[in-house]
Amino acid sequence: MSLRLGMPEFMVLFSIALLWHNVIAGSCVFAFAVLCGFGRFALELNAKKEREEATKAALQELTGQANELGEALGNIFSGSTKKKNTKYH
Repeated sequence: MSLRLGMPEFMVLFSIALLWHNVIAGSCVFAFAVLCGFGRFALELNAKKEREEATKAALQELTGQANELGEALGNIFSGSTKKKNTKYH
């Protein structure tokens, strides 16, 4: 997990400094910072989940295409393995 210093983290630091002057304002800023941090976490988690689903769908599509290609090549080359009748009499 990476450590990032974004707006919510700086707002928490600001709210800690603000608590010495005004407890209500500091608490409100802290609550808003926690809400913003949770929102960012939820958005990142959703993006990661969508990326994993897209990767899984692409892998299934490639597997299906490889199977189709294998069947097609098998049908093409299965006729060439049969012994041909070269007697014309």
